[in-house]
Order: sequence, then C-alpha cells, then structure tokens
Amino acid sequence: LEKRKENIMRTKKATLYPIIVITFAFLVLICMFTFDVPTFHKVLVQLKVEMPLLTKIVISISQLLRSWSFIVPVAVIGIASVFLYKYLRKRKQFSYRIPSFARLSKTGVWISRFP
Repeated sequence: LEKRKENIMRTKKATLYPIIVITFAFLVLICMFTFDVPTFHKVLVQLKVEMPLLTKIVISISQLLRSWSFIVPVAVIGIASVFLYKYLRKRKQFSYRIPSFARLSKTGVWISRFP
C-alpha cells in the first residue's frame, strides 16, 4: 500500500513538468498571435505584398484571438470544464469515466510492481 502511494506520487511529479512546458508554450503562442502577428500584418499591408495562404490563415487566427467573440466561448467552456472536473472528482469516478486515463493508471500501477 505504501509502495503504491509512492508510485502514484512519482507519476504525479513526472507529469508536472510536461504540463508546465505545454502551458508555457501555449501562452507564448497566444502572446505571439496577439502582439507580433498584427505588427507583421501592418508591414505586409503597407508593402502591398501578396500573402501566401498560410500567412493569411495565421493572420486570421490572430484576428480571431484578438476579438471578444473568441474569448467568451472559450471562457464558458473552460468554466464548465472546471465545474465538471470538480463534480466528477468529488464522486471519485473521473479516471474511470475516461478510458485512456483509466488504462494509463492501471498500466502504470501494474508496471511499477515489477523491479
């Protein structure tokens, strides 16, 4: 029982770093889309350069991120996800309702029992 708790703590510690890295990368990407891309867009418009399709897509994503029409649905989905997570966590059925999490946790415990 003690070894199982130790393995669970190791797993939680091991997943913390990737979560931090992914979150930081996501924040950097959002900052680039909100501050850098509009600057490049102004320069390209002033130069009257024909932009490739990929550049137009990036500029469209930037404009979407800077508008309120994007923030409201994301906030609603985020708040609903937090409440759903807390509700399922309280019922202690969260990991077993999502098959991939259940399989990962069972596999991790099974593998950790062997030296």
